[in-house]
Amino acid sequence: RVDIRHVRAFRREVTRALVKNHPALAGMMLLQRSRLSIQPVTREEWDVIVDLGDGAGQAKHVLGEGR
Repeated sequence: RVDIRHVRAFRREVTRALVKNHPALAGMMLLQRSRLSIQPVTREEWDVIVDLGDGAGQAKHVLGEGR
């Protein structure tokens, strides 16, 4: 089961190129598969993505502590 809801928009777009060029996201499944679909994202990956899109300190607020 996947629960998804919009909380807020990022301040800047997080593109595939931006993700691909970030060392902390080099092993992310998104970059290993050619199809974009629902894929697992680790807490660490999510924190980096939120930091890229919005700045440091916002990741826990968006995802929640339950993950």
